[in-house]
Amino acid sequence: MNADTRDDDSNQLRHELAQFTGREQQFHRFPIDNGYVFTEGVRHLAWRARARWLIADIALAQSQSARVRKTPFQVWKLIVNCAGGATLECEDGNGRQVFTRRYDNTDFPLPEIILLLVGKVIYLPSEH
Repeated sequence: MNADTRDDDSNQLRHELAQFTGREQQFHRFPIDNGYVFTEGVRHLAWRARARWLIADIALAQSQSARVRKTPFQVWKLIVNCAGGATLECEDGNGRQVFTRRYDNTDFPLPEIILLLVGKVIYLPSEH
């Protein structure tokens, strides 16, 4: 995929995600019943961007880190770097970082995405 095609795909995905506003909430469960659910917009992101791993890693961090699990309002940010890797960060909504994970390689199509986790529900910011 060349840079122009990637940019077009990235812009198209941003436009699609902007359509999810939370007016109608449908929740989807993870294949493993861990109690976490995600919204229709997050489902669209995960399938369209081939990023089910991102949603799974956010849910997995809840069981791996007591610090994350005890944070009631979580702001998750995936930042893709120019070398093709990425960093997944979780903040508490007040700018305090509670979790970081690095990825050596990713084909995530956006330079950055923010997701929210509140009360065991993962949202796009536009849906919350």
